[in-house]
Amino acid sequence: MLVYTCNNFKGHNPVGVGAAVSAENIETAIHYLELRLKEDGLEQTIVPEQLILLPPYDSYVRILANGEY
Repeated sequence: MLVYTCNNFKGHNPVGVGAAVSAENIETAIHYLELRLKEDGLEQTIVPEQLILLPPYDSYVRILANGEY
């Protein structure tokens, strides 16, 4: 499984957003993220450029939202 992050989708409020998605490939990750956002009332189209692949070969940390505007 690959892990992708996204912190630039439209949220409910004008504050930082962030999601992590695990999937076999980016197309499946987009599909899962769009479904989950729709469940939260945030239906939108996600494009591959919005997702960032976490390096699968080592430990890694990526801050999705730290509270800054």
